[in-house]
Amino acid sequence: MKKSVSMFVILTVIFLFIISANLVLAQTTTSGNNTPEAKVSKAYTCLENKVKGKCDTLTLDQQIFSILALKYDSNIRSECKMSLVAQADLSANNKPKCWPKDRCGIKTTAQSILALSRINENTDDAESWLISQNTTPTNLNWYLQIESNEETTCSISYGPTGPNYNNQLIIGTNKKISGDAGSCLPIDTAGGSYWLRINSGSDCYTRTYTIKCNKGFLTTLLYKRSGSSTVYVSDIVNSASADGETSEKINSVCFGKNGICDYEGSLWASITLDALGYDVTSYLPYLTSNSVDYPKLLPDSFLYLLKDYPDFYGNLINLQKQSLWEVSGDKFYDTALALLALNTLDISQVTEAKTKLLTLQDAEGCWQGNIRNTAFILFSAWPRQSTIIDPVVDTPCDDGDNPAGFCRSRDSCLEDGGEVLENFDCSGISKCCSVEEILATCDEEGGKICSSSERCTGQETDQVTGVQLGESCCLLGDCVPNIPDTETDCERFNVGGVCKSECGIDEDSTSDDCGSDISSICCIPLEGCTNDNQCQTGQVCKAGECVTKKKSSWFIWLLIILIILVILAIIFRTRVKMFLLRFRKGKGDYKPQGGLPPRGLPPRPGMPPQGMPPQNRFAQGSPLANRGMPQRSPPPQIRPMFGGMTQRMFPPRPQSPPQRQSPPTPQRQLPPSPQKSITTKITTTKTTSKPAPKKDKDYEDVMEKLKKISK
Repeated sequence: MKKSVSMFVILTVIFLFIISANLVLAQTTTSGNNTPEAKVSKAYTCLENKVKGKCDTLTLDQQIFSILALKYDSNIRSECKMSLVAQADLSANNKPKCWPKDRCGIKTTAQSILALSRINENTDDAESWLISQNTTPTNLNWYLQIESNEETTCSISYGPTGPNYNNQLIIGTNKKISGDAGSCLPIDTAGGSYWLRINSGSDCYTRTYTIKCNKGFLTTLLYKRSGSSTVYVSDIVNSASADGETSEKINSVCFGKNGICDYEGSLWASITLDALGYDVTSYLPYLTSNSVDYPKLLPDSFLYLLKDYPDFYGNLINLQKQSLWEVSGDKFYDTALALLALNTLDISQVTEAKTKLLTLQDAEGCWQGNIRNTAFILFSAWPRQSTIIDPVVDTPCDDGDNPAGFCRSRDSCLEDGGEVLENFDCSGISKCCSVEEILATCDEEGGKICSSSERCTGQETDQVTGVQLGESCCLLGDCVPNIPDTETDCERFNVGGVCKSECGIDEDSTSDDCGSDISSICCIPLEGCTNDNQCQTGQVCKAGECVTKKKSSWFIWLLIILIILVILAIIFRTRVKMFLLRFRKGKGDYKPQGGLPPRGLPPRPGMPPQGMPPQNRFAQGSPLANRGMPQRSPPPQIRPMFGGMTQRMFPPRPQSPPQRQSPPTPQRQLPPSPQKSITTKITTTKTTSKPAPKKDKDYEDVMEKLKKISK
């Protein structure tokens, strides 16, 4: 009994230890799976599973972004490259020229060139086709500006036969222009006579204008979209001293067909050609002035990639809502596009966007199972490099303690006098630059420095130098005194934002400030679903997203319980058997079936067969063979019992257990012992006989063994 209990305790301890270890392991695994690195790895695994071996079944944009995100995998890269090339229209050189086949588009061709160039595939023919799709915008109005710090007399020549300064203009101290500059350059009286309007008729847009003044001056071109009051200044500003000359020429094109500009195609074509080292300055006037007409394309992201101007940066940052960007109705695509431009910056908006994205993954790790969006997000936010030496994939630019260069925009690299390092890789479409970015001052960026007692009504930036602790650089706004405001950041920056001690199940929390109440958190309405009824069959609503319902694990626990019960039944099998016997006896259907004798009683020899005389178990010649022991009479006649049924008076007796048997004594047998029956009590008269005065040694041995057996 003690041994069984000890065994049970040991097995129980082992079982509890295994369960505890599994729980700890599960908790550790779950905790490990919740790290940002694990979630990103899960997203890549999800994308690989959806793409590997299936590239030929994917759509064109899925193939393009899969190459951009999974270029580190040589098998996927090769497979998707072949599938992408197969969808191209070929040139005379039998090389890919444009995409898709038979209906080439500017956007898809630009994206395909970008993807193939990232894996070092030759795209010369496709680049030539793309550049050939240039056309001239027809909705831009151009102006010539001449400025001087003092009154100046100028003349302008734009004749096709060479310089001809027959006209004369006067630039007053108030910057206004008077005089006559010819038919191509009427004075813009509608704008206050500060500029000369370039006539859109005839060939005035194609001519070169040479300006000469008798005092120091500067010239530049201005432009604005037809019907708009916003005026943009050209990137190029020329200056000359007294009697010097400057030249201005309109250089504005777009990408389009049949004389009609394609704005989205122009955006993608511009950043692709810029990444390949082309000068895309001539596309900026059209892209900049027409951006207001295409807000759903998030043009400021493209423009900031081309020119890192504060205006583009501020506009893009201001469009972020609840940590993400959503202007087209697809928050995952829009956020990936914004991060494509901002990911190289160490700013809170980027960190918040990445954190938010990782909370919106589906059960597999993708984003809504969308291949294009998942690939675009990974390419923009968490680009992955190959873990093995791969001659096709470039070496990381800023990897390790000794980086080869600095990832930044190509334009800013060249402006700072740097060199673009072509054989090094950066995230997104940034380029590896030989020099680190030289930050301008707040004043140079056109901003204002706000003190600690002031706040900015525009957009604050930390991408400047010369700002002291407690100060901030304010762009596109003014510095105003800090006035106590009862409205918290939670309410100011979130639609429906409320500060609470705990968010409800239909709400999500943000990091926005709740003011002086430090114990509260900012709660906003949960995006997406709020209950399971809004999800499809087999899905449940979790954190605003419909996810696949996990299968119940009740059968696993049932199996564990059954295993425990079987182990206990084996350990306590004797008790279980006795319990079952008692249970059956209690119901009245128990009948003796023979078996082992009561525990503790010595085994007894069996009865002789019916009708046979009892055998003398002592060999002839032994002292007991001739003793005056009475002969056992034949067994009584078996009587019928219970309606004709017969029952033996003595149940069959089993042989003695092996461990209780004694070695048989040669030529001696023991007399049979009487036994009690369950139904009839039989008393056998014990015959006593005095032993001989002188005991025989053999007799003593036999009696000693009988005593041992009886014990």
